[in-house]
Amino acid sequence: MIHRLGLRNFKCFSRADVEFGKLNVLAGSNGTGKSTIVQALLVMFQSVRSGAIRRNRLQLNGPLIDLGTGRDVLYKRSDDDSFDILVHDETNVWKMIASVPPSEFQHTLSAALDPPDVQLRCFDQQLLYLSADRLGPQKSYPMNLDDSSGNEVGRRGEFAPLLYSRSRSKEVGNEQLLLENADKKRFTNVETQFSLWMRRLFPGFDARTDRLDQLDTVMLGLNMQKQIGEPEFLRPSNVGFGVSMALPIILAGLLADQNTTLIVENPEAHLHPSAQSLIGEFLTRVAAGGSQVFVETHSDHVVNGMRIAVKNMIIPTADLRFFAFARTDEYGSHRVTAVSLDATGDFVARPDSFFDQTDKDLKLIYGLE
Repeated sequence: MIHRLGLRNFKCFSRADVEFGKLNVLAGSNGTGKSTIVQALLVMFQSVRSGAIRRNRLQLNGPLIDLGTGRDVLYKRSDDDSFDILVHDETNVWKMIASVPPSEFQHTLSAALDPPDVQLRCFDQQLLYLSADRLGPQKSYPMNLDDSSGNEVGRRGEFAPLLYSRSRSKEVGNEQLLLENADKKRFTNVETQFSLWMRRLFPGFDARTDRLDQLDTVMLGLNMQKQIGEPEFLRPSNVGFGVSMALPIILAGLLADQNTTLIVENPEAHLHPSAQSLIGEFLTRVAAGGSQVFVETHSDHVVNGMRIAVKNMIIPTADLRFFAFARTDEYGSHRVTAVSLDATGDFVARPDSFFDQTDKDLKLIYGLE
């Protein structure tokens, strides 16, 4: 597990230091550094998986993330031409130091590990990453012909239909995610649990995949009327956007094990508030089962779903970390504040602009301010 991340001269941060838990929620106004934290993690996963780190290189562009050149990454007011990423995992504390040539725009940077012989186990385990730029409904979905990144679901969720077709019979190892069917029976295979969770978000849901191996393509059919016995499967383009946005998240969570890092950006995209709350509960259950989960969100409904999970004792408060990101008056000194919960799921101290907009709006509506 990644316990701590420190940054120096990386993108919008002159310095930042964040201590993580099992479930980590990054929240705050636009442009305050949430994505920078995620990008620092992804560039490390990408560089370790490709072998670049062992060649003393940092890979800024690849299947997980595209950051451009070293000049794009270097903090604009840096006093030197280098940046650091410090990581504290379960057994080691180490630093990656990358050099940025002063006059060249390089896409791969010289980098050195300190200590040089450190074992990078936390970045060499399963990663499932879903970006904010997930695919909407498609006529067909590609097969993954290059699994070098290890991200089986695809950063846009593009491989989710293929992954589902391959994983139906697999067992869901996370007891926290297992639901009972209408007959009060509990089947632990991915196909059953995927359908049950999707029906919690979208009543009547059913899915079918057809692989066209000679075209390296998967066709996905969706049925939203199963509860009333309608057998017809529709193209994803004839079903609401929210289904396509949530489908890879649910699948990735079911396939995550205790050695998995799951990163999801904006899980609330195109979802009704009730579904947003449920997906917050789902991601909490993924973390409660042993995976390390990172969520970037602007949704108070997602956050409230997680808070309800704490109140229902699905996860201890010590395992859940909320981080409030905010600008300060000094360029590059973005503030990252850890926000704690008590055992009832309530915030111990809530910073200004941290999921308080509903309260502010209601005060204006009712003339209380």
